[in-house]
Amino acid sequence: MSTSPNPYAPNAPIDSFNSSNLGDGLESLGKKPPKGPLAIWFRWSAVCAIAAAPSFYVGYGVSDGQVAAMLLGIVLFIVLYTVVDLNTSSWPIRQKTMVRRILVFTYGTRIFISIVFPLGLAIDMLVGLFATSCVEAVTHLSMGSFREDGFQSEFALALLLTIVQGFFLNILLAVWALLTLGIARLSSRLWNRIHGLIGRRGHRVDEGTTPTVI
Repeated sequence: MSTSPNPYAPNAPIDSFNSSNLGDGLESLGKKPPKGPLAIWFRWSAVCAIAAAPSFYVGYGVSDGQVAAMLLGIVLFIVLYTVVDLNTSSWPIRQKTMVRRILVFTYGTRIFISIVFPLGLAIDMLVGLFATSCVEAVTHLSMGSFREDGFQSEFALALLLTIVQGFFLNILLAVWALLTLGIARLSSRLWNRIHGLIGRRGHRVDEGTTPTVI
């Protein structure tokens, strides 16, 4: 004789979700969705436009008004930054909070220096003179040597000078970022060590106290 199920027994829970989906949801909680190529393009366009302002001001007089060549050089750097940003956004090192903050601080410093016009002008002028010396030493050409050759030769040399100067400025930014990262990691380790010593000392004090019996 078969027995009927207990009508007062609680219903079995219904598994309405997958544990893997829950894990993925918790893992992605609080993360911002990745930005599209257009947003990244506009961001680097703003950064490069502000950062290049002092160099553009100096280069306008040095290159005999080769505005198109300098603008093309700036656009090339914007494209390079955008491509690198898109291709490295999923790298594990880019997901670290400290690395993201260092990148923001590095380029924020560059923008600040460019806005403080005398300081940015002095730095870009020194780097520009160094870049010009390197290009002239390698190519044995200068802007004054193209008086008879026409506009195209001056355009090509101005574009080359813009690219070389931007390359050297990016090396300085990389050195500044690595130096900042080293200082941040050293400060973090020092703080963790001090915090650990304080915690162990407080634990020992708690163990040495005797409870009061009422």
